[in-house]
Amino acid sequence: RLGVFDVDLYNDVVADATRRLDKYSSHGISLVVFALGCVNQRPRAVFMQALVRELRARIGQEFEHRAINMIVHGMSKLGIRDDRLMKIVSQHLLRIGLDECNVITLANYALSFAKLEYWDDRLFAAFGRNLIDSLDEMTIRDQTAAGLAFAYFAYGSKYLQESSYVLESLLKAGEQRQNEFSNRELSTFAFIAGKFRQAVDEEDGIDSTNRPNPTPLEQSGPIAQMIINQALRQRPEFSVAETTLIVYGLMRLNTRDEKMLLQAAEQYIRNAAELSSVEIINALYAFGRLQFVHLGFVSAMLEEVRRRNMLENAEPKFMAQLAYTLAFQRVLEEDMMNTIAKNVCRRAREFSGQLMSMVIWGMATLGVKKHAKALCSTCLE
Repeated sequence: RLGVFDVDLYNDVVADATRRLDKYSSHGISLVVFALGCVNQRPRAVFMQALVRELRARIGQEFEHRAINMIVHGMSKLGIRDDRLMKIVSQHLLRIGLDECNVITLANYALSFAKLEYWDDRLFAAFGRNLIDSLDEMTIRDQTAAGLAFAYFAYGSKYLQESSYVLESLLKAGEQRQNEFSNRELSTFAFIAGKFRQAVDEEDGIDSTNRPNPTPLEQSGPIAQMIINQALRQRPEFSVAETTLIVYGLMRLNTRDEKMLLQAAEQYIRNAAELSSVEIINALYAFGRLQFVHLGFVSAMLEEVRRRNMLENAEPKFMAQLAYTLAFQRVLEEDMMNTIAKNVCRRAREFSGQLMSMVIWGMATLGVKKHAKALCSTCLE
């Protein structure tokens, strides 16, 4: 909790827990796993084996919801999806039920399982029923945690039948309490709404080839209108990360508002030197999808790409997205596109079929032909 990491202490505690985890109480085990998540230190496989062994032997007798939640939360913070552990926990929760589980633990359970992409339809159905029954008891934080969980579930599992009702209920509840949102909660709410819309669009077969033009604010749905109206209210300035979540949410909701996007563009320009490569490409892509071309913003973002020489050792995904986004916005930066083409030819095996097609589409759309023959030959190979 203090953010203090002592490597010797960490090694001693984990070594002791690995050696005699059977002597630890259920609360002690949960504290160790939770602490590992807080300091982001992944344990060795032998510790995971001991943890699974103890859970299998004792979960029905000693572990209460709080201890189980701390273990699953620690695993999600570490990004460790151990199917043995997750199966033990999910079967136990289904067996004993969730009636005695408070709403905070319930929302955290759902979010941890979703972040680990452990899609158990029966378990998420149980999460959903209990969350809806507890909707009046939820804080805004609980609502956003539950919303994130079911947005990830809807998109990741493609199981919309169960998640749609839960998400629609959570979004409606959030709309009714919109004036209680902090900046972070509003941006997370926008992300949830956008992620849900993305899952629905994919289910309906809507993609970049047949997506309708962005809808203006006055013709958009109530959720998009609420997000934009709240974002434009007099409030402390959003962080860049929060602004990006809102813009990306509106992109997925296919809603375009000039005032909102202009405010975001100006913030990106002011903070251009501090943006990460991911934030730069996400902002460019979202503006492109929303058909919002702000030349000052585009110029500032591309200048950062050049200034930091981002293309020299860029990830394939970054280069493909940049080529695709420039083409989407009909912005011709021939030197940049030529550099991307040369990198693709040089590192072709690092590019998936989708990334390769994004680059070629970008080159063709902008009419960049200098390396076209080599690029097409590489793609065919």
